[in-house]
Amino acid sequence: MELRVGEFEGDLVLEYGATVTPEGREIKVKGSVICRGSCRFQGPLEAVSLKAGGDVEVNGWLQVAGDIFVDGALTVAGGVYCRRLRAENLEAKGVLSVEEAAVADTLIADEIIANSASAGGTLKAVKASARKLSAGDSVEVREVFAENVTAGDGVAANLIVALSVTAGDEIRAGRLEAERVSTGGDVKAREIRALQLSVGGDVEVEGVLNVERLSAGGDVEARELVGETVSTGGRVRVVGDVFAESISVRGELDVGGVVKAASASIGSKLRTGKGAWILSLKVEDDGELQGLVVAGDVRLGDGCVADVIYAESFYCGEGCRVRELHAEEAYVGEGSFIGKLSYAQRVYMEEGARALEMEKIERVDAPPDP
Repeated sequence: MELRVGEFEGDLVLEYGATVTPEGREIKVKGSVICRGSCRFQGPLEAVSLKAGGDVEVNGWLQVAGDIFVDGALTVAGGVYCRRLRAENLEAKGVLSVEEAAVADTLIADEIIANSASAGGTLKAVKASARKLSAGDSVEVREVFAENVTAGDGVAANLIVALSVTAGDEIRAGRLEAERVSTGGDVKAREIRALQLSVGGDVEVEGVLNVERLSAGGDVEARELVGETVSTGGRVRVVGDVFAESISVRGELDVGGVVKAASASIGSKLRTGKGAWILSLKVEDDGELQGLVVAGDVRLGDGCVADVIYAESFYCGEGCRVRELHAEEAYVGEGSFIGKLSYAQRVYMEEGARALEMEKIERVDAPPDP
């Protein structure tokens, strides 16, 4: 069935396999377009609404005042403009401008402007601006501006600016700015700024990782780390500096620059290139401190090893080794060894503990905070 339509009054009902060709520049229907099966429009289409029982192909833009309901695939060579859209698959070579779009499988558009856009499978676009953007599998958009971005598998974008980003497996971005970021897998980005970052796996950032609350089950890597609360189940490696209120690392904290924190708990090793200034420091059994440490309170578990420590209060368990210690007061556990010990107020040595050199001083002059 082939029709030529310029401007059509009322509803246009098409049988299965119908092809409509415009008499002029476009097909304009002043009512609803109803396709009993699949149909094709050989030019731009304007109508009050569109409903189809099969696939729909439009060779141009598609503009509908109301809703578009397509049981099959909707393929449009231009932009799509409507109120609500339902389809099995959607591919638009232009802008998808809609209040709400729900696609069962794959949604592909050059640009998405929507209140809500969702795909049961993959959602792909060059740019998307939406209140809610979601996909059962993955969201793959070059630039995203949204309140909420959700994907069952992964989110990938060059730029993400959102209130909330949630992915089941992974998040990969160039620049990521969000209030809340959550994934059960890994996060990899060029730069991250977030209020809350919750990651089940690893976090890898080429530049600055700026986050108020960071929780990672795996390792964290960044050029610079700035945060309030940092908690990781693995290792933290930072090329430059670390600035935080609270740090808890089960593995190793390896920093090329300085570490400044109110409190830090280290499970394995703290290594700094330019020193650590921490008010309260705790190191678990068999831990290690490499580099300068300046702290208010230092507590080392059994079997710990350290280089140079300046502290107001120092405590170490059994069998520790400290090359150089300067403290207001110190408690040295059984069998521990201090190479050089300087104290201002008091020192207590348990049985078998010893210092190669020990002197009492007027005060501890710690290196200044850089």
